[in-house]
Amino acid sequence: MVELLTGARKKGDKRLAQDYKILLARLPNFSIYGIDETIVDLAADLRVAHGLRTPDAIHIATAIAKRATMFVTNDRRLKKVKQIHVVTLAEVDGLLKKR
Repeated sequence: MVELLTGARKKGDKRLAQDYKILLARLPNFSIYGIDETIVDLAADLRVAHGLRTPDAIHIATAIAKRATMFVTNDRRLKKVKQIHVVTLAEVDGLLKKR
């Protein structure tokens, strides 16, 4: 959520930021979680094992801890994480176009 809201707020677009919040709240299978000790420990392990930036490690650790089936990103470098199925938006777009 922080990453999505940052772009809208840099533009000074409060309505866009609010629209993002509303859109995400309506998505099925989408949840926002706080960071707990399990996520902290897993994120630290991911940083060590894969050299991830802290925000990326927290995002992926949360997905793993909450048993997500995949992690969708624009950052191809995150595909090196094997503890969860990492898919790029381009791959998702390709799958949707095949339908």
